[in-house]
Amino acid sequence: MGVDNSVIELITLRSSIATNTLREERIGRRAYLVAPVVAVVAGVLNGALLPVDEIDKLPDAWNGRPLVNDHPHSDDGYMSANAPGVLAGAWLGQVFGAYVEDDRLKGEAWFDLEMAESVPGGRDILHRLRRGEIVETSTAYWCRIEPIAGEYGGKSFSGIQRDIVPDHLAILPASALIKNSQVAVVDHHNQLQFRTVRVLKREREQVMISAGLN
Repeated sequence: MGVDNSVIELITLRSSIATNTLREERIGRRAYLVAPVVAVVAGVLNGALLPVDEIDKLPDAWNGRPLVNDHPHSDDGYMSANAPGVLAGAWLGQVFGAYVEDDRLKGEAWFDLEMAESVPGGRDILHRLRRGEIVETSTAYWCRIEPIAGEYGGKSFSGIQRDIVPDHLAILPASALIKNSQVAVVDHHNQLQFRTVRVLKREREQVMISAGLN
């Protein structure tokens, strides 16, 4: 039997919310602000290939994943958001309506208005959404990196992402915007476009997947 040299890593992928497509919904007595997102895009991402068939394995697994204010992290780097102590100070809502279209995973960010108002930074995020500002997101998931090299779409890679396990969708803070780059934006026709905006410099990057948007 061969040796499995795969490693497990937490991956983050930057995208953006289209604030011109917001709508309001209710689940029971709870009010939500809902916006479409592009969560994951297939391709060579920071040297690792994410095949579309890996995205398409179980898109429903993203439904119910937490929507949080920025990525939780420790001194060792990014960490899972799925713990009571993490969610207590950052939980904004959940992801619903996940589906695969072409080479990307799409869905909706459901902001629980009562919950978002109660966590640090949540009220500012809601204001940014309602003012129509670019609001960046970053999808976090665990995956196995298979050590296989190759080329895809004219780009070389040194590993393949396998067995994706969704973790959370983070809303990135406006206060950290420092430079220009392109991010994916879903327009009001639910089509992916690219806009040049100011984006984040992360101080505690473990693996930052930018989907080839730079």
